[in-house]
Amino acid sequence: MRSHPRSLTALMTLGVALLASACSSSSAAGPAGSGTIVAVGAENEYANVIGQVGGKYVQVSAIMSNPNTDPHTFEASASVARLVSGAQLVVQNGVGYDRFMNTLESAAPSSSRKVIVVQNLRDELGAALSRVFMNLS
Repeated sequence: MRSHPRSLTALMTLGVALLASACSSSSAAGPAGSGTIVAVGAENEYANVIGQVGGKYVQVSAIMSNPNTDPHTFEASASVARLVSGAQLVVQNGVGYDRFMNTLESAAPSSSRKVIVVQNLRDELGAALSRVFMNLS
C-alpha cells in the first residue's frame, strides 16, 4: 500500500490556513497575548505539519509522540487535558482512531477552539474534486 504524504500535507495546509485566519481574528491569542496560535496535534505527524505550516506563528504540542502508543487504549493525563483545553487549534485523525480527543474536547468546551478532523477534510475534498471532475466530462 502506498502512503500519500503530499495529499496529507496539502489537506493539512488547506485546513490550517483556513482555520488560522479564523483563530487570528479571535480575541484570545497564545501565551500572554503573544499573537501565536496554541495548537495541538493528536498525533505527532499532525503536530509536525502544523509546526511546518505555522512556523513562528504557532506553539505546537503533540499528544501522542511515541509511534508505539496505541491510540485505541490511550488514556489522557491531567496535563494532556490541560493542553487540549488551552488549545485554539486541535488537529485529530478522526474515524475512531483518536476518539479520546472528543472526550477531552467535550470536557472543556471552548467556542474559540477550532477542531480539524482530518478524515472529514479528506472526505470533503474528495467529494468536491469528484464534483469538479464530473462537471468536466
